[in-house]
Amino acid sequence: SETPEAESSSVLWMEEQNDSLSEAELSDETINNLWKWKTPYIGNNSAVGNMMLRISPYLSYKGFELNTSEEPYGVLINLEVSDWDQYADQGEISLKPFYKQAAILFCLVDNAGYLEVNLGTGGESSSYTFCAFKISREESMSQYFSEEELKQAGESLENFKAFVNSLDSVFPDSSIAVSMEKKD
Repeated sequence: SETPEAESSSVLWMEEQNDSLSEAELSDETINNLWKWKTPYIGNNSAVGNMMLRISPYLSYKGFELNTSEEPYGVLINLEVSDWDQYADQGEISLKPFYKQAAILFCLVDNAGYLEVNLGTGGESSSYTFCAFKISREESMSQYFSEEELKQAGESLENFKAFVNSLDSVFPDSSIAVSMEKKD
């Protein structure tokens, strides 16, 4: 498949990463790169795009959209499964890497309210979405972190590194069922 004409540098950076959110810890280099993009506003397209990490080696990044027209403000990321049979056989997908991405987003973008995810299939079945969900700051994250904890984690690079490296132990190994649904 061809890449969109308006491909951003963040997409290139993400595809070149060795780190994946499905791993327990991110490298110091990746954490330092994330920290550079800290911003108060979800509308900062470059910053938010550079915060989108590789979720899994089996998922390809197909872009993102910013919702800045009304609160809560958020990000929709579109991912494509490179091996549908693997996911179909499992019948579910781990949510932990997505929660880690959302926590990083909420820590680095002051007014980010949610991360929405669309997982689709590529190739001949590209007209199907097999999983879509939303992780909100207020409802989903508040089970794990207070607003004050997110704020403190974003106050310094040292705090941010400790926060990111704790994420794997904070979030449970939960999953969501997957099935193919025809896109509208």
